[in-house]
Amino acid sequence: MRVIFETQPVPNVTVRKRDGTKAKGRLSFSARLFDPGEVIPPSYVPEPLSRWRKNNGSANGSISQRCPANILESTNVSRVGVVPASVLKDLPEDALIALTWRLAYDENVPAGGSR
Repeated sequence: MRVIFETQPVPNVTVRKRDGTKAKGRLSFSARLFDPGEVIPPSYVPEPLSRWRKNNGSANGSISQRCPANILESTNVSRVGVVPASVLKDLPEDALIALTWRLAYDENVPAGGSR
């Protein structure tokens, strides 16, 4: 598995699934490429590039994915992660790619309030 694209983490407020409280953290988006025959960890769900292009592609050749609503509450953070066409241009259509959102909590900095 190789990270072929990743955004810089940005500040975010999220609602924690376990207890419904709000918490501050940093959110990032990435695209990971898996080699043919590679054992894929269960936390990733890669799809062929051709499927990403069909379902989430744009005219300029980029692919995108919306951030799950439960981890994004801040309005100043983009709700869509985009992998530029320049990153994908040399990949075969059957390349296995997983698009992932990662939230790292700032455990010591509560956001206040609860849901």
